Amino acid sequence: MGSDSESTWDGVTQVTKILAIDIGIPDKESVVSAAGKLLEKQGWAMVINKDPDSAWMESHKWDNLGIMIKGIGYYESHDGVDSIEEKAIKTARMQSDSQGIVILEVEPTGE
Repeated sequence: MGSDSESTWDGVTQVTKILAIDIGIPDKESVVSAAGKLLEKQGWAMVINKDPDSAWMESHKWDNLGIMIKGIGYYESHDGVDSIEEKAIKTARMQSDSQGIVILEVEPTGE
């Protein structure tokens, strides 16, 4: 499941690609770490790790892009979930009853 989110701040419009992915991990407490390890194998580096809720990664291969990883636990502990993210989670949960779902937000870093 993927969709785009668009936001404007201070005259700058940013488009973020939002993906809901089931990585097949049965424990929602381990899903952010597991997704991070999979991305590290593809050349991404952990910049901010707030495991088990979220993490921020960047890559030298993909200049000016970053990936925010959020596990289901993030959404259970935070209010004000973006409607696009909420729809992605609901759709992913309808397709799979797995706890191994992560939301990946791919966005420009502005560098």
